[in-house]
Amino acid sequence: MDMSRGCALQALLIVFITGSLADLQLLPSPVNISMVSINLKHTLYWDPVMVPGNVTYSVQTQGEFESRFVSHYWHEIKNCWNISARKCDVTQEVSTSVMYKFRVQTLVGDRLSAWAELDPPFNRRSTLLTLPKVELQVSELNLVAQIKDYGADFTFFIFYWKKGGEDDVNCITTSSYDVSTYLEKAEEGKEYCAEVIAYARPINRNSSRSDTVCVQVQERTEHGSKNA
Repeated sequence: MDMSRGCALQALLIVFITGSLADLQLLPSPVNISMVSINLKHTLYWDPVMVPGNVTYSVQTQGEFESRFVSHYWHEIKNCWNISARKCDVTQEVSTSVMYKFRVQTLVGDRLSAWAELDPPFNRRSTLLTLPKVELQVSELNLVAQIKDYGADFTFFIFYWKKGGEDDVNCITTSSYDVSTYLEKAEEGKEYCAEVIAYARPINRNSSRSDTVCVQVQERTEHGSKNA
């Protein structure tokens, strides 16, 4: 009788422990983890985990050095720790052009999922460089190029010319910190055109040329100028 009772208690204990471990593993890991990288701005995305409770997520990263020599070490991304959003801006974590691993975990209260990794790892050289956006303006016969700011890591090459004089193209270089750039004194009645190439310095890559934009300089009247 005592032996039977002992076996029964042992069986119940095994069931309890097994059930507890199973509960810990019931929380699904995030799926469809992907990286969207545009103009050296990198955002990690994943699908929502649909379970009852307050679902949050945490993100960790591992650089190439850690991956090769201290693979047990993962860096916690503070702005993406225990967050309800299903995306994480990891731009500041990617400081060199090597492979970075990222992984995401689901949390509900004290329950955790297994980590799910981005596959394959990410290298910022794969970033998409969009066409620069430029606008030509004339004010008091000053020809100015307005360029959309891409951030601190870009240099812009502005190519501009007078309409009809495409063989005489000028080029001015400017940084993202100076996206309103004076080109030259414009001539009344002339039309000017421009195109821009964005150069991403950290990865040594150029974008394609922007669309061509033009502006017509109106001639002055007796009452002053009417520049476009």
